[in-house]
Amino acid sequence: MAWGEGGERSILSNPVYLAKKAHEAKRFGERAKEIKPDKVLEAAGKRSRFYKGIKISGLVLDVGCGYGPDALAILNSCACEVVGFDISLGALELAGEVLKGRSAHLLAADASSMPFRDGAFDVANVSYMLHHHPWPVIERIASELARVLKPGGKLVVREPCPSDERGALVEEVWGLLHELGALKDLGQELSTELRGFLHLCSTLFGFGWLYPTALEQLLRSKGFEVVRLEFWNEERDLSALLDSAEERARELDFDEAERAFIRARLDDLREKMNSLGFKRTRERRLFLVAIKGEGSSP
Repeated sequence: MAWGEGGERSILSNPVYLAKKAHEAKRFGERAKEIKPDKVLEAAGKRSRFYKGIKISGLVLDVGCGYGPDALAILNSCACEVVGFDISLGALELAGEVLKGRSAHLLAADASSMPFRDGAFDVANVSYMLHHHPWPVIERIASELARVLKPGGKLVVREPCPSDERGALVEEVWGLLHELGALKDLGQELSTELRGFLHLCSTLFGFGWLYPTALEQLLRSKGFEVVRLEFWNEERDLSALLDSAEERARELDFDEAERAFIRARLDDLREKMNSLGFKRTRERRLFLVAIKGEGSSP
């Protein structure tokens, strides 16, 4: 078994994975302090179109609800009640402000162990959350979704995905090989700060793409029937992304040599972007709807 005996139990208790989760919760909480409610309202408006045509009603679970844009989009599009949860208390605080006065209930919880009874929900929504986790944990989350949904319940998933699954997998493998080689040669000389940064943000300790083919197969194995699978492209500003990377690098306490190396890497990427005249790109997204079988169990 790739993750050691116990599969998802092994990775769920792994100190590096726990550190990554804590980092994500803190990062989203810090970002929530900088985001104005109007921005969440704007995002909700853009997302509403995904929910208007899929007949959502009853009690809806918003898994990893973050700042609340999807919960708000669902409430604006459908007659229902929403329960949202997230591991980030800061994100939940902003979501509470955005959803004040609406039929929404928020709590802190973990998607790998949902604090709800079996068959509690009519619909479950998962938006831009699964790709933060390794595959054994995604399997665990899929089991939890199958458990908390009623028979005939609806699962809605929106996630980033690669345009070319095979090409993306090859890139991930090569990236891992190169990084392992670098860590083997330089690992003992890396500072504690840079080593921690690699653990949280690198190819090795990131979890790459969410592959639609694998996700579809997983959901079928959990008793779901995929009834809708669509793709669209979302435009991103590469220059703004590089600006964000520079800002994050400045916030970290690197020594002079490490800072110079990161500066050179960022300059290299910006020079390539300018040479290509390629300052905006399109990233692929999937939209999936699945129905839990009447006799299925997680």
